[in-house]
Amino acid sequence: MDLDKKIHKASTTTFIIGIIVVIFVSIGVLLYITNRVRSEEEKGLLLRAQSVAAIINPSQIQQLSGTDADINNPTYISIKESLTKLHTINSDTRFVYLMGLRENRQFFFADSEDPSSKDYSPPGQWYDDATDLDITNHRDGVSYVRGPYDDSWGSWISAYAPVYDSASGQIIAMVGMDVDSTHFINIIRVAQATVVVVSLLVILVLLLGLMNLNKEMKNSEELSSINYQIQIDKDHLVEASTLGGICMSTWHATRKTIELDNQGMSLIGIKTHKIIEDEIQNYVPAEDMKNIALKIENASDGESVVADHHLIISNGQAIQVRSSGKIRKDSHGRLVSIVLATVPLTSTS
Repeated sequence: MDLDKKIHKASTTTFIIGIIVVIFVSIGVLLYITNRVRSEEEKGLLLRAQSVAAIINPSQIQQLSGTDADINNPTYISIKESLTKLHTINSDTRFVYLMGLRENRQFFFADSEDPSSKDYSPPGQWYDDATDLDITNHRDGVSYVRGPYDDSWGSWISAYAPVYDSASGQIIAMVGMDVDSTHFINIIRVAQATVVVVSLLVILVLLLGLMNLNKEMKNSEELSSINYQIQIDKDHLVEASTLGGICMSTWHATRKTIELDNQGMSLIGIKTHKIIEDEIQNYVPAEDMKNIALKIENASDGESVVADHHLIISNGQAIQVRSSGKIRKDSHGRLVSIVLATVPLTSTS
């Protein structure tokens, strides 16, 4: 028993350590996944902005004035149509646009919005939400990702890439691509939720294992105690059988067998110490068995029961006997065993 308790304690400690390790590993994985997913999404958006900047013809932008005079300019119309197509292809984006820099302020050359949209930015419109970093990166031709941030149009993650004049090497515009910050956040949350769910499932499995271990230990202790008491009962009855012609039997409910002593075997005329439950009907009438079963069902663990019933012995005679013994049940009230002493009340001749 002491060895079982030591093993149980060691196993419990192992389960608890396992749960703690899973929690810390999950936190680490969660942080890693969050940073990794965000980094990959930002890289992907920046790569698309750079690809758009690479296919735009710089000479077309140089034909624009960056004022409302461009509205009827065929070059402006062509660029705007291209931006609209790019926005359609990159369906996760909200805006695709070209920005210029004048008087240390950013303005729109063209965007992907329909002129009827409330979010449309006409050529020459100032972008007053630009930060010092936006101005510096525009001036220096730095590709970068900004956000999440809020401006007059909403909350965004944005990628910017410069468009160079191939002849002079000067920066003539910046391509901008805006994605709703909620889209980014949702992608990250899905990845985080996946980690959390997997971690919770692992913890749940460990907890179930710990609960099962505790249950098995409790059942083991309970059965050991019951078996010990059964042995005591058997010893007492064996001693009594030598004094009063009593035959002894043990009903093992969990094994569905009945174990008989030599006197019991001789009385009913069998050659084996064990019979199965289904064979009881050959020796005890059905009506008597119903009464015995009812007494067992109503009895508590450790309670003594006495039942007078008929027993069919080896010569086919049904004699009146009295069986008595202690009921052994587990913590759930299920029968474990009964050690019985049976005394004939009528002659067996």
